[in-house]
Amino acid sequence: MVQNMSFGKLRREEVAPVYLTLNRNKMSIQYFLLDNKLTPDPKDQRAMVASNGTRTMDDVINEAMKRGTLVTRTDMIAVTQLLFEIMTDFAAEGYTLNTPLVNMKPTIKGVFASVVSTFNAAEHELKPSITPGLLLREKFKKATVEKIETSQNKPLPIELHDQKSDARNDEITPAGVGVLLGSRLSFDASDPDQGVFFIDATGTATAVSEFVKTKPAEVIFLIPAGLATGIYTLELRSKMGGNTLRKGNLIDFLEVK
Repeated sequence: MVQNMSFGKLRREEVAPVYLTLNRNKMSIQYFLLDNKLTPDPKDQRAMVASNGTRTMDDVINEAMKRGTLVTRTDMIAVTQLLFEIMTDFAAEGYTLNTPLVNMKPTIKGVFASVVSTFNAAEHELKPSITPGLLLREKFKKATVEKIETSQNKPLPIELHDQKSDARNDEITPAGVGVLLGSRLSFDASDPDQGVFFIDATGTATAVSEFVKTKPAEVIFLIPAGLATGIYTLELRSKMGGNTLRKGNLIDFLEVK
């Protein structure tokens, strides 16, 4: 039996769980320490979370089916798409939306020259403000963490600087220049299995084809021009001089606006 969540005025029997909870091996949130360049003490360190990989909605639905849901996969996909459509409609219509997963509300960025100024898309930007919901916050309180050593044998991308927008680990510009910093970033650019890849929400990977510089601590490249609007994960793949393909993900999501 899972714990009941609050769904406004719904009666208790309307939110009864419809799936079984199965025992599964839960992953720990892994982290390692790096020098903290923002504090005066040279001994200070900061934590960097090591990604355990990328999951998409297909993975979520596959996991839900494993847990014994009473609905079909087709029904689950349809209901999920409908829920996402309704939630984003509410947010885009100016409502504050509170859900167990996330809370959303619209915000406007930019400077208005005077009290009589109005919204201008060329000068102002309408953006969603998203914060974690109650259920997500509770899950993180109960999550386990594990310290790992940075000597692990895989690429470690830390920061992507988008030179067009000047954003770091945030916005990316198709056809613009990206500067990736980290460690163990070397790879064989002649091998199509290796290199820098942008992975969208469906799990589709787009490879970087043009590199300006490839060094163990810095890779400079042209961001693929064909990236559509959406959220991406950057992944660097390298065999690191051997036969096994190793992958390292940038911990932050990237966005093409």
